[in-house]
Amino acid sequence: MTTITLEFTDEQFERIQRMATEKRYADPERFIESLVETSLRVDGIENLEGKLKEGFDSELSDWTPQDLEDIRREGKKLVESHKTG
Repeated sequence: MTTITLEFTDEQFERIQRMATEKRYADPERFIESLVETSLRVDGIENLEGKLKEGFDSELSDWTPQDLEDIRREGKKLVESHKTG
């Protein structure tokens, strides 16, 4: 695990503390971790949506056994990321 240090103005930190309390987080750090995790999940969903659009916009072709294996592998990754996220 990697640790980073963030600096906030007093006003920003007070707002973060207030929001963490309102949303019933144990502390501001847990609230910020949740924001980052949500952002990463949203980015992943947007990436998937882009790939789906690309697929829908392309010509149809027959699937190969490798295509099916790739789909299974990527699907398993997504399921695991949602379990841990």
